[in-house]
This record gives sequence, C-alpha cells and structure tokens, in this order.
Amino acid sequence: MMLKNRYTCELQVIGSGILFAFLLGARETAQFSQFFDLLPVLGGSTPYFVLTLCWILIFKSSGRQLSELGLKRTDMGNSPLSSFFKLALWLIGIILLSLVCGSIVVELFDIFQGPLSQEVARKSPLVGNLTLLLILTPLTWVAVFAEELLFRGLILNYLAARLGKTTFGWMLAIVITSIIFGIAHVWQGSRGMVGAGILGLIWGMAYYFSGRNLWPATLAHCATNTIGFISTYQS
Repeated sequence: MMLKNRYTCELQVIGSGILFAFLLGARETAQFSQFFDLLPVLGGSTPYFVLTLCWILIFKSSGRQLSELGLKRTDMGNSPLSSFFKLALWLIGIILLSLVCGSIVVELFDIFQGPLSQEVARKSPLVGNLTLLLILTPLTWVAVFAEELLFRGLILNYLAARLGKTTFGWMLAIVITSIIFGIAHVWQGSRGMVGAGILGLIWGMAYYFSGRNLWPATLAHCATNTIGFISTYQS
C-alpha cells in the first residue's frame, strides 16, 4: 500500500509538472499570453501559483502537515511579547538586507548595462495608477505566500532531505533553490534573475536560521514586493 501511495504521488507530481510546463509555454505565446495579461503585473505568475496549489494538495494527500514546511507559530521567545519583538527584529533585518542588496544589483547593472529605459517603466500598468496599486498589493501578498510555500517550503525542504539535512546540506539546498528562484524570474531579464536569486538566498537563510519558520521570510518578501510596487507607482 505504501509503495502504491508513493507511486501515485510521483505520478501526480509529474502530471502537475506537465501542467506547469504547458501553462509556462502558453504564457510566452502570442495566442495565449493575453489571458495571463487579464490580471496586470501578476498574471504572469499564474503557472507558479497553479504548481504550488497542486503540490500542496499532493503533500496534504500524503498525510503530511504544512507545519513541516514552516507554517507554524512564531515562538521565538519566552512570551508572546518577546516573540513579537524578535519577529520584528528579524523582519527589519531581512528587509534592510534585501533592499541594500537589491540596490547594489541595480547600481551594478546600471554601470555595466546602463539604466532601464524610461519607455519600459512607462509601459507598466502600475505607474501612476493608484486604483491598480490598491487592488494588486493585497494580491501580491497571496502570490508571495504561494512563492514561499513553493520555493522555501517544498523545494528547499525536498533538496535538504535529499542532501542529508546536515548544515552543509541545508546551505547547498538554499543555494540551489536560490538559483532556481532566480531562473524562475527569467522574464525580468538578467537584472531580474540576479536580483531574485540574491533575494532568494537571503530569504532561504532567514528561513533556516529562524528555525525553519516560513513567516519571517514570507513577511519580509511581502514588504519588499510592496515597496517595489509603490516605487513603480511613483516612477
């Protein structure tokens, strides 16, 4: 029975991977890309959201708990107040490091490749659109939650388990996951891929050193994306 369940799970994972590849390919075609653009800015992340949903359902159907991925209480202190302050310190540190590293990446690419053209910025539906900003900001939090479940929750834990769950194994898994996370942002060009990879490395480290708790990285990711959205709106 156990082998049968494992075989079923593997088939489900393969099937969801095929669906993901189909959606990803459709997103890049002129014929179907318009459907992804129905949701401005965030529509392109639909394949990853679908993949996350499929893998979470498979994970749950195998009798596993989401707490194993890091969705657990943030007990970081001896009291709720102590936990709150420690979580706040974690968030401030992660957000500041993310913003500093992101700024360095932008500066380096501006030096070697030149700044992004203003035409690209003007084409963004978010620029000057307050209504869209207020609609998309909460939706990006949902997208971030799905991304963190997929990359820091499912993929990182899977790789760490395969690598023995030693300290070295976790560090290597974090690096590999960050590379995958960067490649997943290929549509943003080399600048976006490098930036996403570095941020993935920061959030992966935060996940591991916070006791494999998904909330610090997720909340910091939400804050970073929100700041990015506001910056785009104001540009």
